[in-house]
Amino acid sequence: MYSRPVAPARPVEDNAGMGRERWRKPILIVFALGVIVSALVFGWRRHVDREGRKKLEAAVAAIEAADPRWRHEDLLADEPDVPAAENAALVVAEFRDAVGLEQRFCGSPDDPLPRLDQVEPNRLLSAEDYRKIERVLAETPDAWPTIERLSRTPRGRFHLQVDDDWYGRTVVADERREPLSQYLLLRGELDGRDRQADRLAVSLAAEMHALRIDDVAAFENPSTNEYGLYNLCLRLERVLALVSLDRHLPVLQREFTTAAGHDRLRTRIRKTRSDYDRLFRAFDTGEASLANHLSESGSSGPSWQDGGRAWLYRPHMAADWAEALEGATRALAILDLPEYQRWAAAKLLPAPPPDELHPFSGGCWTNIQMLFPSSLSTTALLRCTVVALAAERHRVLTGDWPATLDAIPRTILPGVPLDPFTGKPLLLARRPDGVTIYSVGRDGVDDGGVIQPLFPLGKNAGDIGIRLYDTNQRGLPPKPAATTDR
Repeated sequence: MYSRPVAPARPVEDNAGMGRERWRKPILIVFALGVIVSALVFGWRRHVDREGRKKLEAAVAAIEAADPRWRHEDLLADEPDVPAAENAALVVAEFRDAVGLEQRFCGSPDDPLPRLDQVEPNRLLSAEDYRKIERVLAETPDAWPTIERLSRTPRGRFHLQVDDDWYGRTVVADERREPLSQYLLLRGELDGRDRQADRLAVSLAAEMHALRIDDVAAFENPSTNEYGLYNLCLRLERVLALVSLDRHLPVLQREFTTAAGHDRLRTRIRKTRSDYDRLFRAFDTGEASLANHLSESGSSGPSWQDGGRAWLYRPHMAADWAEALEGATRALAILDLPEYQRWAAAKLLPAPPPDELHPFSGGCWTNIQMLFPSSLSTTALLRCTVVALAAERHRVLTGDWPATLDAIPRTILPGVPLDPFTGKPLLLARRPDGVTIYSVGRDGVDDGGVIQPLFPLGKNAGDIGIRLYDTNQRGLPPKPAATTDR
């Protein structure tokens, strides 16, 4: 019987295995590429960080060779201790306790207080303006004893509290001096109207002492204290335009001479450098969140984009740290130049690149750039104030203004101070109603003593100075309100 041959059995194909074989090689290639890319990325990050660390070590070594006690903790430790009985900051706190913490001295949108920077220094306010001030100052009889005590307490230290972001330190609420300054401004207007020379001298000394309280808070507006001193000089200008302070003039001149002689610019640049160093150290140890400080999300906290930005920035942080320290150190070196050359040299300080790899060194550079013109302008006005007080003493002694500043007796003014913007003596200009003692200001142009008080520290401020008025031009009545034609 015939039988068909049996074909050999065909092997059963393993489709699943073949699929695995097909994808295994690409997966291995992708994995290997991922490992290589990761190694390259992390190697690059380590290289960038290592190079930045070398730059940082060199910057720190250069600083420590010239200024061994430059760190934040060193500056704090070197601050002289102030006993509680002599601490002006505690007197400011007593003032806040006496009057309360509400903003009672700021007026309201519905009932605004007069803008004193829009009033001629030698003119009184309107009766309605004085009534507004009296209403604001009502029920503050307990405030004046603390003002008198502050006028006898010429130094102090703030007590600081750590902010939520760990690295920041701010003045405790009770010691903040803004309400005190506003109170003294308003109280001075009433005392000027009533020609209370003794009270005005006390309030001027009290505010000067409040401005002398050592301020070691981190990252505050670098020009805050400069504006306080500047405004105090303008307050004195108005006081002298309303009232004669004859027997108080020598004491006030000594107070302003002390303020004018303080090297605030060097102190503030050193503190700025130490503040940024402290911040970078906190980032480096993880005590402060880098993502939080690079956040653009506001109060909602850092987003995933902020985390990515922090990851990209991290290897460049050491170089940014070094750039901040080097920039501040270069700014300090400018202070070895003659004073009148400093502002021009500061404008030539190289700025870090305006990119995401230099956010903190860029901020440090901006703060220092603000310090130079504001500090020099304040120094100029303080010196003008010293000379103005000497010129007023000359008037009291002789009955007339000095023909030149050199004509003031050396027993009253040992020498005419120099204009920090020119290196030449301050200037005197005669006006129909008095004289002006002035500096040419940051633009270096002599405008003949024309003062623009609305822009005291701005780019277009012009001349900086103090105006003194003839005795028959002081305390003039307010100008009639402007009328419009109908």
